[in-house]
Amino acid sequence: MKDFFKLVYNGLTSKITLGEFELPFNTFEIVLKFILPITITLILYKLLKRWTKKTIDKSKIDEDKKDVVFNRFRFAYRIVVLTFIFFLIVGLFGTQINRYIVSFGSVLTHPIIEGISIVTILLILPVLYLAQVLGRVALKFAQKTLQSYSKIDLGTKQTLAAVAKNATFVIVVLFGLTIIGIDLTILFGLFGVVGIGLGFGLQGVVGNLFAGLIILTSKPVKVGDHIIIDGTEGNLQEIRFLNSVVSTVTHESIIIPNSKIIDNPVHNFSFDDPSILIKNTVQVSYNSDLELVMEALVSVGEKCPYRLKSKKPTPRVISFDDSGITVGIICWISNSSSKYDASSWINMEIWRIFKERNIEIPFPQIDLHIKKN
Repeated sequence: MKDFFKLVYNGLTSKITLGEFELPFNTFEIVLKFILPITITLILYKLLKRWTKKTIDKSKIDEDKKDVVFNRFRFAYRIVVLTFIFFLIVGLFGTQINRYIVSFGSVLTHPIIEGISIVTILLILPVLYLAQVLGRVALKFAQKTLQSYSKIDLGTKQTLAAVAKNATFVIVVLFGLTIIGIDLTILFGLFGVVGIGLGFGLQGVVGNLFAGLIILTSKPVKVGDHIIIDGTEGNLQEIRFLNSVVSTVTHESIIIPNSKIIDNPVHNFSFDDPSILIKNTVQVSYNSDLELVMEALVSVGEKCPYRLKSKKPTPRVISFDDSGITVGIICWISNSSSKYDASSWINMEIWRIFKERNIEIPFPQIDLHIKKN
């Protein structure tokens, strides 16, 4: 136990070293002269900020100016805290702080590999952030520019906007890396070596990428199509380079890899025409007047708000079954994505008009004959 306490004591009182550099303080001094004062300062900052907020809220200052006054006080408090932290750091390093700054700077700028240092790696972060921001700007600019071109379909517009975003991102990254001093030939060589290993692991990604290009060029599906693929039904919202987004009838977004669209049969309700034909069936009693039933079905079909006006609804006598006669109405609707709404509307109207005209919808029934010996 004595050796353990001695080891802890030596660890707390020994000078901290970073590589070849020995810092002018130990762990105990960091806790006593830096961490503890900062902790107390932050607690005081929180309490002072809360007290200031309450004081301003109770004051007679106009309501619309209270937030402004509070933000100014908070800014002043933060300046005081940062200044105090700065003096704590200076106190830790003492009069030799300039020497340690120069030494620390030489470590940061020393190349880890040819042409790349810690500072270079740190500068990559703002380059990537700037590239991301400019990429979004390019995306919005391309979307606004392409809106005026009515001859270009929505899918192509989205693709061109995505290309503008990605191209801007790549150009800014390459330009930024050149400015901060990274030799791009080294990166290309590194990517070439790494690419051989990643090529086998990224076969699916490459396959989806080429599938996306095929979809965008041959257009077996396009944005806005109502499709069924691999059991998923919905409207195609977006075609990306690696995957596509389908919004289902239950308003769920399903991400489908592009290779699935190419490799699997796709039921496209609106490939060349968004209008489709729907069929609603119902049974009527054998005692019903079929002529009256047909008239009622046509009346429902003509009133349907989803109907394609250029095509008339067609009634059908489908079959003679055990419990009744199965009849139906065939109706064209203008948009395939409305087929469930249209089918529900027609069923509801059939129920109403049959009740108005006393047309019986039978339930399953069996006639039982008992013979006596």
